[in-house]
Amino acid sequence: MSFQEHLDEIVVSTGLYKWACIISGANAKRVANTPINNLTQAEGMNIIRILKGDININNGVTVGGNKYIINKFNRHHTIQARKSDGSGVAISKSNVFIIVAVFDNRTNSVDAYDTVDELASFFKELGH
Repeated sequence: MSFQEHLDEIVVSTGLYKWACIISGANAKRVANTPINNLTQAEGMNIIRILKGDININNGVTVGGNKYIINKFNRHHTIQARKSDGSGVAISKSNVFIIVAVFDNRTNSVDAYDTVDELASFFKELGH
């Protein structure tokens, strides 16, 4: 199964997300994405730097031109962030990939975060 198929089956099919993508953890290049995907490579590189601990998390994370306040951070693995309107972004890293998924204020954030973490864990099991 391709990375695109994994993204579609495990993340997109849930209906929890407005858009999602898988990027390389090395250079933020897209590996797979939904048709609507607003993540720039510069934003992807900032996510990589945040996960490495090179950027202060108090500055939040910008995804698709929207700034989110980080409410949970696990260095090298997970970023969970929200906007004041209740929408948010779930970011989780496998060994080599980073999954980024944006959800709106109608989505249960726990489900949104867990689904992205499950895909990252699945990729880790596969050695990715």
